Amino acid sequence: MHFQFANEGTICLFAAGDQTSSPSSPFPQPMSVSYAAGDVASIAVQFPTCLAGSCTRAAMASCTVSGSGSALQVTSEGSYTEQGQTCTLECRSLIARCPTPPLGAGTTTFAHGTTTLSVTVPFAGAPPCAGGPPP
Repeated sequence: MHFQFANEGTICLFAAGDQTSSPSSPFPQPMSVSYAAGDVASIAVQFPTCLAGSCTRAAMASCTVSGSGSALQVTSEGSYTEQGQTCTLECRSLIARCPTPPLGAGTTTFAHGTTTLSVTVPFAGAPPCAGGPPP
């Protein structure tokens, strides 16, 4: 059975280049992040699904951030195929990651499907997220 996702799920804003933090996992997620004007950040999109390692095949996830100024559009897609009758019970995440353009001072809004995430720069605190909760 094949599953596809487009522009849905939880989005979070992490430090540029962060390839390990996820919207659903507190570890190794940083306790806090900070952004200043001109910084590039990383969007993580966690799709609303759980992947079983014993059954999941051909998992793919990608995203892009487009636009400029204070209104940015996040576009994401993910897919996987599930094969087999007996799957293990672990729940792995399907996550797409993409860099933002340099953030401007003031409030930037990221639109992703029906979800919006607004961040005011300069920013310091827990990584901002919207669209939750993840599975």
